[in-house]
Amino acid sequence: MIPPTSIDGTDITGATIDGTDVQEITVDGDVVFSAGPDIPEDPVAQSSLIAWYPFANAASDVTAGDSSFGDTTDYSGTVNGATQQASGGVVDIFNQTENSEYYAFDGSNDDITLPDYGFNGTDSFTMCLWVIDDGITGDGGVAFALTGELPAIIIVNGWFGSGDSVGYVIKSGSTNQDINITGQGWTHLCLTFSSANGVKFYRDGVETLSDSSISSVEEDPFSTGENVLGGSPFFANENRLNGDMDDVRVYDSELSQSQVNEIVTNTDPNA
Repeated sequence: MIPPTSIDGTDITGATIDGTDVQEITVDGDVVFSAGPDIPEDPVAQSSLIAWYPFANAASDVTAGDSSFGDTTDYSGTVNGATQQASGGVVDIFNQTENSEYYAFDGSNDDITLPDYGFNGTDSFTMCLWVIDDGITGDGGVAFALTGELPAIIIVNGWFGSGDSVGYVIKSGSTNQDINITGQGWTHLCLTFSSANGVKFYRDGVETLSDSSISSVEEDPFSTGENVLGGSPFFANENRLNGDMDDVRVYDSELSQSQVNEIVTNTDPNA
């Protein structure tokens, strides 16, 4: 049935009834018009979001290619062994369902490779994601290696040799902290950088690490030129994530703590 365009001769396109947006119209019990789900106001910092991987359909589901975002470049990823799961991911803001799709990594040779985002040593950036660490012996996994142009890496589970830890490597040094997320379900990790404020690292929206002394990021001479989810381009089949990943985002700005918290609030599967 074709939705009606008027009620008693009045055009209802974009109309409101007593100040309330029209969401659905039924005739004799049949829905003839639906406005769809009430999508939260996300993505955060839309103008500086350059790549977003919600994994709603596949690794190539990169909403940053939409002209409404700050960067219209298609930063589609290539899946190498990681397997898409049909349900159990974080909240999908497109349809407001908690059991959205996500990708699973086996800790052996799985990753998703991504193109270069074009950052240089003083460009501000943010990279964040939801991750589950299922634990792995020996060297742990890399959740997100932004190494196509910058050696900025989010580490999960022991690459620093300290057992269950989460931290980052940036510039020529590293900083880590004993933050055990093994077996704790979905955890949100976020790394921000700007030449003015240095590096900040967040877990579930709470700042856990910071280093204001870093004012620039050196390009990595050993990089393959690709950015990687679930692994590192430094070592072919080492330092792989054994776990799951969802809602990966890259911004060309330093998000504030309130913005990081907004992402967590909008997508938290535990809320």
